[in-house]
Amino acid sequence: MNNISSVSFQGAKNQTQTKRQQAKKNILGGALAIGAGGIAKNITLKTLNPFLLNGLTKYSSGLTQDEVAIVNKGITRTFEELTNLAKKGVKLNDYQSIPKTAFQVFDDKKLEQLANLAQQCIDNKDKKAAKQHIREMFKLSFDFASTNALKDTIGISIAEGKNAFFVGKNSKLIQQAFKNIGIEQNSVNINLKKLPLAAFHEMGHAYNFNNSTLWKSIAKIRPISMIAPLIALIPAFTKDAKAQDGKELTAKEKRHNAIRKFAPLAAAATYIPTLMEEGKATLRGNKWAKEALKDTPNLIKKVVKSNALGMASYTLGAIGVALMGFIAKKVKDASDEKISFKNNSYLTKENNYHQG
Repeated sequence: MNNISSVSFQGAKNQTQTKRQQAKKNILGGALAIGAGGIAKNITLKTLNPFLLNGLTKYSSGLTQDEVAIVNKGITRTFEELTNLAKKGVKLNDYQSIPKTAFQVFDDKKLEQLANLAQQCIDNKDKKAAKQHIREMFKLSFDFASTNALKDTIGISIAEGKNAFFVGKNSKLIQQAFKNIGIEQNSVNINLKKLPLAAFHEMGHAYNFNNSTLWKSIAKIRPISMIAPLIALIPAFTKDAKAQDGKELTAKEKRHNAIRKFAPLAAAATYIPTLMEEGKATLRGNKWAKEALKDTPNLIKKVVKSNALGMASYTLGAIGVALMGFIAKKVKDASDEKISFKNNSYLTKENNYHQG
């Protein structure tokens, strides 16, 4: 009797240890899947994206001064006549350098003054006034942080002629930060000397935003692509449901497996609004360039090619997250199969041991 109890206890202990090991291996498998998917995505983007963006800027940087002048004349005509963007209140900002205001946001004396005032109000038990001063402290700190972030990610790239942006209407939280780096709401921001060919595409964005409720709505939902990596990595956090002997998968288990299977494609699909709006801006820009630069076919070709490379970079983003999801699923499935095989081997040994 004691021997049987001892065997049962040891068997239960071994099963507990096996479950713990399996849980650790599941976590490890998920981590490996995430890592492998992330590496695949980064290799794809870091290898091809710079090539596309360098090609885009190269078309503009290779223009002669006379060609730049011709393109800028075409830009002015497009902005004022072909699109009527000027009448819509859109601003064309020739952004050649970051303004000094971007470096003068933080006022440590004012922050210290607000902190002292807040403390005095707390001491005087004036909670309402204290909260107001604390809110002002938060706003000052947030403006500083957001201004620096925009300066480093947007301002520098525009000034250096590496990118161009149309800025519609942003949240009130960051409107001041944009203003600090010299960018107003509803404006096309571009270095017209270093990246003039991109202006037609950016005016396409401005036209979408100011002349079409449909395209403005599509532009507003573009940020949905920010959740693409989370969707793509669903397979890394889950595993396929397996049918038990003699039974079929339930409807819930089938849905679960379908979600895992199509997660990479669903992640890529979040880029559809971006690709649609970018594509429309490109088509509009190409159309205006053909009219505004009709006497210089060579420059029209450069605008079209430049816009095509820009469009390709967004398409590459969708491909990158899909690839991340597919690789993550492959790695996780391989890990799950290995764990399942070892677990089955262990159960077989346990059964043989008890039978013996």
